[in-house]
Amino acid sequence: PYDFKMNLTTTKFILSKVLRVQFKELKHGLNSPARAFPIKPRTYLYPKGGAIDVHSRLLEKIKSEDLNVRLNAKVKSIEVLKDRTVIHLTSGKQYSCDLLVLTSLSTMDEIKFVDGTHLKPQTTQFDYIHVHLLMKTTIPRKFSCER
Repeated sequence: PYDFKMNLTTTKFILSKVLRVQFKELKHGLNSPARAFPIKPRTYLYPKGGAIDVHSRLLEKIKSEDLNVRLNAKVKSIEVLKDRTVIHLTSGKQYSCDLLVLTSLSTMDEIKFVDGTHLKPQTTQFDYIHVHLLMKTTIPRKFSCER
C-alpha cells in the first residue's frame, strides 16, 4: 500500500538526522505530513495519471470556468455579516461571498461577527502548500488526493 512507503521514508529521514545529530531539523521535519508511521494504510482513490494529472486538469478547469484566482493571497480577517461574508486580505483588498469554507489549516488574525463579537483563532505554521479550490463541477467518480 502507498502508506507503507511512508514508513520507509520516515525511518530513513529519522536515521539520517539522528546520525548527523541534527535534532532541530528532526523535530521540524516530523511536523511535515510526509512524515508518519501509518500502521493501517488508508484507502486512496487516486486518479489514473496521479498528482500531475490532477494538477493539469484543475488548471484546465480553472481556465475553462474563467475563475478569479488569487495566488499567494493572505487573509487578514473575516467579517461575517447577515447576508454575506467579507474576506479582508493583508494587501488591503477585500472580497465578498455567500459561502466561505474554512479548514483546519486556514489562517487569519480574527473573525468578526455582525453582533460585534470577534474571535482570534490560534493557528500553527506549516511549511507546505495549502490551497482551497471550490468548484461546481461534475466529477465522474469519487477520488481523494490527500498529500
